[in-house]
Amino acid sequence: MRKPIRLGIPVLDEYVGSLKPGTTILIEGLPETYPYLLLHRIGYQVSRAGVKVTYIIWGDNAEDYREAAINVGLDVPTLEREHLWKYFSIMSLDELWNIMLKEAAKSLILIDATSISLEIPLKEAMELRNMAKKWGTITVISITPPVIGEKTLLLLEKLFDIILELQVKIIRDEVRYLMNIKKHKKMPKKGLIITYSIGAQGIKVEQLRKIPY
Repeated sequence: MRKPIRLGIPVLDEYVGSLKPGTTILIEGLPETYPYLLLHRIGYQVSRAGVKVTYIIWGDNAEDYREAAINVGLDVPTLEREHLWKYFSIMSLDELWNIMLKEAAKSLILIDATSISLEIPLKEAMELRNMAKKWGTITVISITPPVIGEKTLLLLEKLFDIILELQVKIIRDEVRYLMNIKKHKKMPKKGLIITYSIGAQGIKVEQLRKIPY
């Protein structure tokens, strides 16, 4: 991937702008915030613009994710037939490196690591970031903070360019899904809270609100 891309989510694109090749994004969220739907929405919008997407599932079954995408109206099978989308299931760092070496030069890499207790040493975490920079690949990894090791979480937060924190809260007796941009090149001037909803088309980003730190 050589050209900057946009995530295809209008409200989010308004703030983060076009992403340069080599950008790394960390998504933090509990299962009830549906991080896999956000990964699918990003991947689906980007692939429809002609960018090849690799979706790596760490510790789970790819078929379950394909079915979940179809259930929210994302026609992933068509993208697979057009060679714009690939699923992979992995269980180890070695498998991750093998896939990234094969796919990184041509793809947006989405890594769903929300299902496992993940420990990534410093050397491997830096390799993950450096591989993205070397190949000019935009890499997005999704993790579950209570499950991932604290050292790994702090390490990824330090190394990655953008951090999105997904939250679910009860506001005036309504369930509200919130996306907090914890880290971005525009920080620390303004923080940003984005409201999103879960519906028939998966995640829909609705509005944003800038907040002072």
